Amino acid sequence: MINFLSIIALGFFLGMRHATDPDHVIAVTTIVSRERKISKAAWIGVFWGAGHTLTIFVVGTAIIVFDLVIPA
Repeated sequence: MINFLSIIALGFFLGMRHATDPDHVIAVTTIVSRERKISKAAWIGVFWGAGHTLTIFVVGTAIIVFDLVIPA
């Protein structure tokens, strides 16, 4: 169980590092700055994050299910 939690924590912190990369911050800021309502801007951020999460989940699942190996 400790190994599983360690992997989850590592994934979370690497994801947070990835999310705060300048290219992501600039992209989200550019899209959100067009909105006049905070609620609509927040929803854009939520969908942006959900899209990233779904993509990682689908690719990760395919790697596990099809026993794929990603070259170095």
